Order: sequence, then C-alpha cells, then structure tokens
Amino acid sequence: FNISMPIMIAPTAMQKMAHPEGEYATARAASKAGTIMTLSSWATSSVEEVASTGPGIRFFQLYV
Repeated sequence: FNISMPIMIAPTAMQKMAHPEGEYATARAASKAGTIMTLSSWATSSVEEVASTGPGIRFFQLYV
C-alpha cells in the first residue's frame, strides 16, 4: 500500500458515542490524510457507509 505516513488509524469501537458521524468522519479524515483506516468489528457505522465516503485504503478488524 502507498500511504502518506507510516501511521494508520486503529480500530475503535462505538465511535458514534463520541461524535454523530462516527466512523464515517474517521474514514473521510483518513482518506484526506492519505493513510489507512481500520473499521472495528464493533463499529456503529456499516461497511457500506464507510465505503461510501470515497476512495481510501480500509481494513476491517475481524474476530474469529
């Protein structure tokens, strides 16, 4: 992956408890910064909502 810095956003659960846009806003910020956003398996936004924010590299945290 080609990212702007060796930093990515770690999976953080229940983001809408802290901000009304939740993971949607985090995904937009990561895309603007040119880095990776990891969606938590305990997210308050769906994978589809996060994907609709536009281009960007995204990972998904999955517990098996």
